[in-house]
Parts: sequence; C-alpha cells; structure tokens
Amino acid sequence: MNAVKKIAGTILFLMLSAFLIYLILIPADSYSISKIEKIKVTGSSFLSSNDYIEFVKLNFSEYSTKLNIIKDRFEKHPYVKKVEIQINDGEASFKITERNIKAIIIKDNQPYFITEDFKVLPIVNDSLSTNFPVINNFVYKGKVKLFDTLKCADIVNAFKIIDAAEVLNHDIKSKLSEINMNRGKEAVITFSGLSSLFLIGKGNEVKKMYYLNSIWDGFNKSNLFNNSEYIDLRYSNAVFAGNIISTGLSE
Repeated sequence: MNAVKKIAGTILFLMLSAFLIYLILIPADSYSISKIEKIKVTGSSFLSSNDYIEFVKLNFSEYSTKLNIIKDRFEKHPYVKKVEIQINDGEASFKITERNIKAIIIKDNQPYFITEDFKVLPIVNDSLSTNFPVINNFVYKGKVKLFDTLKCADIVNAFKIIDAAEVLNHDIKSKLSEINMNRGKEAVITFSGLSSLFLIGKGNEVKKMYYLNSIWDGFNKSNLFNNSEYIDLRYSNAVFAGNIISTGLSE
C-alpha cells in the first residue's frame, strides 16, 4: 500500500513539475491574440507606429493568430531590424528596433536606401528621403538587388565621409546633400544651401573632412563658400577656394 502511495505521489510530482516547466518555457509571443485587449508599437522613429500597424494588416477577428506570427509580420517590414514582445495586463507591446539607414544610393537612375551594414532597401515613401545624403556615380559592376549587401570601395569611402561629418560637426552632417564618387575617380561633395562644389579627391577622406571642419565656421561667416565655385580639399594641409575659369576653347 505504501509503495502504491509512493508511486502515485511520484507521478503527481512529475506531472506538476512538467506543468511548471511548460509554463516557464512557453514563449510569451505564443499567446493567442484573443487574450490581448490592446496592441501597442514602441521604438519607431523613422516611420510612425501606425505605419507599422497598417503594414502587418492586424485584424482582431483573427483569434487564432499567435503573437509570434504578428511579430514575424512586423519583422518582414524592410525598415525593421528586430522586434521584442512584452505582455502586461492584456496589452501586447511590440518594441521595434529599426535599421540604421545611412544614405540614398542611385544606380541606373533608381534610388534606394542603404543601411550602415550596406543592405539595400526600398524607398517606400518619397518624403522619407529628404534627410539623407545621396551617393551617386559609384563603381559597382553587379546589379543592385533589394535586401542584398552592396559593399564596394566607392560606397565604403562615401560612408567614411558621412561618418566623419557625423562625428565632427552637426551642421556639416545636416547640410551634406550629395557625394558624387565620379566613377571611382576624385569625389565631389555638395551641401544644401551652399553653391560651392567641395573637391574631396580620392583617399584620406576622413583627414580632408577634418580640414573642412577646421574652416567651416570661418568660411560660412565670411560667405566665402557662396562666393567661390569650388573649395579644393585635395592637398595636404592646404585648402584652396576659387572659381572655374572657362578657356573659351572647345574640345
């Protein structure tokens, strides 16, 4: 009799233990949406939370839908890097981490976003493209494909210019408009609100951005940037400003 009680007790203990382990291990995102009264999206800055909610086409009548399926829908958005779920008092909060978009690239007259890790993304709304510098005329022999990695020498060098601007001077970064890589030759950059072309050349991009930063405030105050057609940063420890002179000779 005692043996039977011991066996029954052991079985009951094992069943309770298994149930507790199940409760511990079951992921929060496997709960059915029918148990959730409210959905919230946080962490978005590039797009609004409503933009992301509209993308997943969330329908509360889909009671069989699991939260991990909704999470997967969010992560299919091209601008979303990852999503974390938190559940609290009937509310499911989806914390979005967006991809860090670095610039716009133009290839074969088609614009794309490119991220800090060189991933090519679509531009889903033209209004989103106003805050990023454009990288064009770069050398890339392959065909640009969405969601592929595009890492070539010209793009890497353009990123160096952008990174230097971010570190050195907020005004330089905010006005950086275009980086023309000139088919792998000498790069030229332009800034919004300034008429001058800035000749960066090829190589030592970060050092040349330091030169630019050192003269930025003084040249702006003297209006020399707008009174010169070009600012030449290609030479060591020297910056030249001037105008392009036409010789009147045709090629």
